[in-house]
Amino acid sequence: MKKISTIILFLIFTGSIACAQQQYMFSQYMFNGLAINPAYAGSHEALSITALSRLQWLGLEGAPSTHSIAVHGPLKKDHIALGGLIVMDKIGVTTNNTVYGSFAYKIDHSNYHISFGLQGGFSNYKTNLSDILLTNPDDQPFLANDASSFIPNVGAGVYFYLSNLYIGASIPQLLVGKFNKDGSHLAARQVRHYFLTLGGVLPINHVVKWKPNVMVQLADRSKPSIDLNSSFLFNDVIWFGVSYRVGASVDFILELQITDHLRFGYAYGVGTNDLNPTYSGSHELVLNYRISKQSKKLHNPRHF
Repeated sequence: MKKISTIILFLIFTGSIACAQQQYMFSQYMFNGLAINPAYAGSHEALSITALSRLQWLGLEGAPSTHSIAVHGPLKKDHIALGGLIVMDKIGVTTNNTVYGSFAYKIDHSNYHISFGLQGGFSNYKTNLSDILLTNPDDQPFLANDASSFIPNVGAGVYFYLSNLYIGASIPQLLVGKFNKDGSHLAARQVRHYFLTLGGVLPINHVVKWKPNVMVQLADRSKPSIDLNSSFLFNDVIWFGVSYRVGASVDFILELQITDHLRFGYAYGVGTNDLNPTYSGSHELVLNYRISKQSKKLHNPRHF
């Protein structure tokens, strides 16, 4: 219990004084693009609803958990799309609830599409410091009362895609919000993140397709985070894949295209850092449903 408490306090304290408002992370980002890029809105050519739930470091008290709902789709004029994103993120005694609305303008060409997106919304950051059990009751940084902050923000992105290739770049949080408790040194800051995504679908034969993906994430005053993903699609129904977050985790991904409109995904992650020998891995569930009035068969219901 002492070891667990030490880890939790370290995560909470270092997060609070440095950059507690961090960008949420998913293993199956390639199927939930609106979470990192507002220009992704409308790219499914249908009304798309995605629900995601991620539980990290099972067995560790106060471990991170993230739940999100994303909805987006084109308007009657196909070059304009709208979207909405709700994320509930929790670690230890800190919670961060985020709500964003997205607008995307798409330019269609015969062989490719390019979309420009903007988003705006807010984060409600809250710390329940009174829930912490301290070995030193006089530890000053944790004697503050529970506190919360309302932090607005805006973001932007661009998304280019063909039938078998996509490239995206985005900054979900352009502003650097800051929260101070009664002017003390205990502060939470929003850190600007930069995302670059690249992926494609390459046919191997009439049954198997290969889909490689790369995501690079840069944050102020932090080392780059790199995700490498390789998946194989069988008969346009079953995905098997492996994702490696450099220096952090390995995730095994299964995706099922249950119908033309409904897809289910599951990812199991194993940490490659010092927490891995002690605590079990992470679980992530994704459910996506697409509604199209134009036809029962969607143009591109699976690839990205």
